[in-house]
Amino acid sequence: MNLSQPRWKVNILFVALGTALVIVLTRLSSVVAPQNWYFTFGALLYEVPEPTSWQAVVIKFGIPVVVGLILGFVETENPSITAASAGFLGAFILTWPALTSWELYAPAPLLDRRGAFYLVYLFYFTAFAYLEMVGARLTLVYLQATGAGKAKKSRQKIVADLLDWKETVRPIVVGVITGVLSVVASKVFAE
Repeated sequence: MNLSQPRWKVNILFVALGTALVIVLTRLSSVVAPQNWYFTFGALLYEVPEPTSWQAVVIKFGIPVVVGLILGFVETENPSITAASAGFLGAFILTWPALTSWELYAPAPLLDRRGAFYLVYLFYFTAFAYLEMVGARLTLVYLQATGAGKAKKSRQKIVADLLDWKETVRPIVVGVITGVLSVVASKVFAE
C-alpha cells in the first residue's frame, strides 16, 4: 500500500461531471421512457398508486452503473471512489428540494412519515453510490483485459478481479440490496 497516496482522494471535476450525468440521465429517462417504465418514489409522497415494472427499476438503478462506466474511462487516479461520490451526490441533489422542505412537499396525512422518507432516500443514495462504483470497477477490469490500461492481464487474473469480494462483489451486493430496500420500503411506507 502506498502511504503517500490517500485512498479516499477524489477528482472534484469528475465528481461534478458524474453528478451532472446522473441528474441529466435521470431527468431524461423521465421524458424518454414510456410512462410505466419510469420509476419514482412519488407513491410515498403523494399516495399515487404506481405500478412498479421491473424495466422501470432497471432503468432507475442502471443509470449510476452507466455513469460509473463512463467515469471509469476518464478518471484514472481513483475512479471507484470518485464514481461513488458522484452517485451519492447526484441522488442527493435530485431529492434535495423534498429533503429540505418536507412540510411543503408532503401532503398533510404524510407529514408524520418524514423518518420513513429519509430512510427510503438513504437507501437510494447508498444504492447509487455503490452501483456507480461497480460501473467504474467494470471499466477498470475491461481496460486491463484489453490491454488499454497500464498492462494487459491474464484471463485468470481478470476472473479473479471480477470475483474480488472487496472491490467488485461487495459493491454489487450492497448496491442491489440497498436499491431493492429503497423500492420495497417506498411501497411499504406508502400504504
